[in-house]
Amino acid sequence: MNEKQCRDLFSELLNKKVYSFTILEGGLSNVSFAINNAYVMRVPSSYVQPFVNYRNEENILNVISSLKMSEKIVYFDSKNGIKISKYIHGGFTYDETPSNEQIIMTAKAVKKLHRQKIKVKNYFSPLERLEHYRSYSLKEKLDQRYEKKIVRLMGSYLEKEELILCHNDLVRGNLLYKFDDVVVIDWEYAGMNSPYFDIASFISENNLDEHQKELFLQSYFGSKLNNLKRKKVNTFVNFNDILWYYWALMMHKNTENAVFLMIAEIKKQSVLEDMKRNK
Repeated sequence: MNEKQCRDLFSELLNKKVYSFTILEGGLSNVSFAINNAYVMRVPSSYVQPFVNYRNEENILNVISSLKMSEKIVYFDSKNGIKISKYIHGGFTYDETPSNEQIIMTAKAVKKLHRQKIKVKNYFSPLERLEHYRSYSLKEKLDQRYEKKIVRLMGSYLEKEELILCHNDLVRGNLLYKFDDVVVIDWEYAGMNSPYFDIASFISENNLDEHQKELFLQSYFGSKLNNLKRKKVNTFVNFNDILWYYWALMMHKNTENAVFLMIAEIKKQSVLEDMKRNK
């Protein structure tokens, strides 16, 4: 869908004229437009990722609406994934890594979601996704001995976990900060999962150093943080690096967008660093 088609569709759906129309940076799987300085229109790319179900996303957005931690939806097409939401005035993200204040805010927001222990029908199965993403990579395998070790540890943790609604994609572009609050957007990966996956997602996707990582964990767990929880978090972080490495390779094979090769290389380097720490 080109820009003119998007403008025309917006006008048709909301019966409003388009006075300003600006593409927003940062989308990898979607393209988003700021319209009239009042709305954001998300249009998914032509390649629909495996496991993405927009009907599930719509249901989750309805379920979490009372938490007031995401954007206000004014239109949602559960078939094609086109979403129109209210523009978040004053919301901003960070360039490379979050500030200490933003880390604390994010920890509180993630804990707020997890504390509800919301149950939904769809699941985000980390091991199933890894197997599927990896099937696209015939030659670009990581160290198989290390990978099997992390997968085995993940499996042992997941067997004992209480699964709850998690966002599962706490990357920079999905976190908007406004005053003393954080707005979490783009819930297409959300589903039942271990809360440790969200914790690890924020750590592994946002360039946190050891000090920032400890601040995030302290802010999330409080006095309940101990070395066993740190060890568990580390395993989930290691797994996240492996998972998104194979995801990036899958995305490149299906879209031929070079940015996904860059992501894969970054994740590969993270895996190599994880291996050194785990020796």
